[in-house]
Amino acid sequence: MTTETEIQIGTSHDRGDCGETPTLCRSAPDVAWSAVVEELYRNEFAALCRLARRLVSSYTAAEEVVQEAFTRFALMASRPVQGREAAYLRSMVMNEARTALRRRQVRDRHLHRWRPEAQPGPDELCVRLDEARRVRAQVARLPRRQQQVIELRFGAELSEREIADELTISAGSVKTHSSRAIRTMREMRAGAA
Repeated sequence: MTTETEIQIGTSHDRGDCGETPTLCRSAPDVAWSAVVEELYRNEFAALCRLARRLVSSYTAAEEVVQEAFTRFALMASRPVQGREAAYLRSMVMNEARTALRRRQVRDRHLHRWRPEAQPGPDELCVRLDEARRVRAQVARLPRRQQQVIELRFGAELSEREIADELTISAGSVKTHSSRAIRTMREMRAGAA
């Protein structure tokens, strides 16, 4: 003999879409529950992924959040009141997404402690900035077409074919301008040293 006992869960910020606090009841045969979970999965999975995607960084992460919520939902000992399963599941997905977001923020905030090489020191930053200024000054002294080729090749990271299309010149001309520009910049560097 099963009695239905309702239990209030969550707090005022943990509410479903209709503004009511989800409730649980302790009942429902496992076969019927499996059918409910399967139906929710078929009907709600895509919408729940879109909902989770608003908080987490990628669609893949959103899918993981929704799958985790469905797993926990299916294994719950206390079941939501009949008719409120979808709202309860949405609350679970949002909570899982918030948890995933908090974990990512904590990881990103403390990541530099384990990889100090990821943060260059002030001396290295000065050297990099000085080198970047020198290179920009050298590029500025090149003929206009060579400047364009160098900027597109190294700045925009375009292929020779893409540069040729962008500048409406042949791929051979791109190679020629690129090699001449690099040779000239090397000569400038050697002359400065």
